[in-house]
Amino acid sequence: METNPDHTKENLSSKDFAYNTLVATPDGEKIIQYLNKGDEVLAFSAKQESGKLKLESFTAKINFSSGTGDYGHQPAMAYLSIGEPYLQKNIICTTDQVYLLSNGKYTTAGKLRPGLQLVEKDGNPIDITMVSIGNYRGGVHNIATDAPINNNPDGHLIVSNGVIAGDYVLQIHFRNMPDSIKYDNE
Repeated sequence: METNPDHTKENLSSKDFAYNTLVATPDGEKIIQYLNKGDEVLAFSAKQESGKLKLESFTAKINFSSGTGDYGHQPAMAYLSIGEPYLQKNIICTTDQVYLLSNGKYTTAGKLRPGLQLVEKDGNPIDITMVSIGNYRGGVHNIATDAPINNNPDGHLIVSNGVIAGDYVLQIHFRNMPDSIKYDNE
């Protein structure tokens, strides 16, 4: 496993996405566990402009890629269903996985609920229709871009399974991000 001085022992126990999660790259979608250090992914910045969410994409290199292997066990994974019932997508991720909401705020998967909307890579909102938390057996993997962490998510937003999500660096630094960018759903 590759290490990074920003990753504490506590943070290394946390993982991001279930195996076979599709991640957007400049060459199309690729399966997360096959992305390696040095590979390129599409990274994003997001900001509110005139009451509308604006996304900007650019290419970033992966500087961290690690996972559990095929036989991992996570006792509390989030199972999300998004989109129209006949076109639903399903996402499996850890409860601390960060997502961008259509209102421009960020929250973790464990705080999502039906009625909220995630953001697709083109900036369009997509409805969350179901959220459950449960056991998961199988591979789980995480990646991080080479973008600096500057007290905001820019450069650490990627597209996973068609929606904007945080990379591993954003996930481990999320609690230190300004409260003004976090969705208060308590």
